[in-house]
Amino acid sequence: MDKETLSNYGWIVICVLVLAVMIALAGPFGNFVADAVKSTTQGLFDVNQNALDTAGITIDGQGFAKSVYYGDLDKDGDIDENDKTILAEHIGEENIQTDVDTLRRMDLDGTGEVDMNDFVLISQYVGGKIDKFPVEDA
Repeated sequence: MDKETLSNYGWIVICVLVLAVMIALAGPFGNFVADAVKSTTQGLFDVNQNALDTAGITIDGQGFAKSVYYGDLDKDGDIDENDKTILAEHIGEENIQTDVDTLRRMDLDGTGEVDMNDFVLISQYVGGKIDKFPVEDA
């Protein structure tokens, strides 16, 4: 490749990274932006998973970015007892989590606070009594 082609790829990478940050901050609008980015950049390069993890962006099974996986506090793709334990420790130890993405994932009722209501919700989800969180309807 010549220098001009490499320069063009560099600009594409920069634009995609800027869009990735926008997706992380966009909430429900993020999936629309993610679809546009995917169809625009598909095939140009592979996305580095570490960069996505750092930005708090998760890719679903269809290759679309989800800006927040509420309840998935350990970011392993599942909402389970481990996530419930992380939330309980955060509440019991008076707000030990400081990572903004993790805090956002903990606010399951969308009140802007992480409290016992969120713990009840994650317990219900893990127990199979609910299949999504109130914040996902907002």
